[in-house]
Amino acid sequence: MTFVSSGAVDHATMVALVGEKFARLAPGPTPPPPGARYGGGALRFEEDLEQAHIAYALPGVSSADPDFYVAQVYVTALGGGMSSRLFQEARERRGLCYAISAFAQASRDSGTIGILHRHRREGGGRHLRRDRGRDGEPGRHGERTPKWRAPRRR
Repeated sequence: MTFVSSGAVDHATMVALVGEKFARLAPGPTPPPPGARYGGGALRFEEDLEQAHIAYALPGVSSADPDFYVAQVYVTALGGGMSSRLFQEARERRGLCYAISAFAQASRDSGTIGILHRHRREGGGRHLRRDRGRDGEPGRHGERTPKWRAPRRR
């Protein structure tokens, strides 16, 4: 342990005070902290904004995991940038959101993989509902509803 003090303090007084307050601590190394555990759940904030921000997060791998680099490649392939299939399909082709991307965050003992997207509050979030075919029944991925309009390209 390191104890630091500054200013007009008397060294002998500080040594005595630290000795008195920390005398019960056992000497030796500090035990390692327990590992992080993913708990899941939902957190929602309501604000009067033009956009809605939604994030999905799932347990990932730690920075010490042998699959750390595999997870990084996976996230990059899933939604790493404007040329990813996720971005091209959700934003460019379907016009469902302003931005969408995948991310991976890793700590020493845990990690998270997720998707973050921002869309217009009114009418946005259509991608959260199940795709519907032309007859209104659940359709295959990529089928468009009759109301769907491609964004205009300039």
